[in-house]
Amino acid sequence: SPKYVAIGFLITLHLILGMILNWYTSGTLIAGIRDYFRFVPLFLLPAVIDFAEKDISRLLKFTLVLLLAQTPVAIFQRLFVYPIHPTGDVVRGTLDTGSINSILIITVMTVFGALWLRQRITLRTVMLLSSLVMIPMLLNETKASIILFAFAMTGLAFFSSTGAKRFVTLSATGVLSIVFVLFFAAAYDYFFPEKFGDDMGLLEFYSERAISNEYAGIDSPLEVREVPRIDSIILAYKELKNDPFELVFGLGIGNISHPKRNEIFAGKFSNYYMFYNIDRTTYTQLLWEIGLLGIFLIGLLTAFVFFDARAVSRLKGLDGAFGLAWSTIIAFIPLAILYKSLIHAATPVALLMFFSGYVAAKRVRVSQVE
Repeated sequence: SPKYVAIGFLITLHLILGMILNWYTSGTLIAGIRDYFRFVPLFLLPAVIDFAEKDISRLLKFTLVLLLAQTPVAIFQRLFVYPIHPTGDVVRGTLDTGSINSILIITVMTVFGALWLRQRITLRTVMLLSSLVMIPMLLNETKASIILFAFAMTGLAFFSSTGAKRFVTLSATGVLSIVFVLFFAAAYDYFFPEKFGDDMGLLEFYSERAISNEYAGIDSPLEVREVPRIDSIILAYKELKNDPFELVFGLGIGNISHPKRNEIFAGKFSNYYMFYNIDRTTYTQLLWEIGLLGIFLIGLLTAFVFFDARAVSRLKGLDGAFGLAWSTIIAFIPLAILYKSLIHAATPVALLMFFSGYVAAKRVRVSQVE
């Protein structure tokens, strides 16, 4: 669609202006381009190759096999590699972190739900696959899983129906979310009984400490070991707001790279990475590197994909079911990136780009046939 050509041009122009306004080396330029453009070809691939439903079915099954492989790996890590480790963060399967694994698991469970709602698979299959897939999520201590899962399932119920049926679906989803939360909390308290002290479990943590500990602003965030998520965004805004160009365009892609990156590719502001917890959320890193305008443009691109996915969801067959799942996942992404920075998370970003390109291309092809 021409709208993607236009938004792609605007994003590229914006990133170029950000580079011009900031100090750059050739190494930083290469690192920045790699960070932000490496999966663009996957987004464009469905525009030049007309993938049939059977091709997408095969790809989804292949992805499921890879995800199921996380389960024995996660169990092995928890029981044998880190049997007495005080945190489940080390249980990450074959991915970089456990939290990234959990986000991927929740998106796949969303696909299961959409396929069931559109009668592409049976409820028994959904229950079996979900119970196998979610095991790493129960072992890796990703506390936000209960919020992310409930949001994803609620979104799926909301988008899958209308009118009175939507109320029934949302009610059923609410019950499912409560059951999941209780089950997850029980598993969490079993594997990490002393995480919050003798008199506090996961549910008590969320009701008494999580708001102030993770998601609410505090006066002196740099006095604590790790900057809370919302504070990391506020810090970025406060540091950039005195220079309008920096606030709008950021400090340049790749310019706040991880300090462990080879010095050839290190950016001018790489020392900010640890000090300000740049990778605390995706919003934080985007604000530092591409500014408010860059976030707006990427948000606009995301909105384009969402509405195309909604259009595809009205089709029959696998495409319609996948369109329903993908519109839910795209609506879920803004919350997921508040929890974790996905800029360097190769696996989920690669899948996100390809399937987003697929629904964008599918809508154009369907409209041409009509």
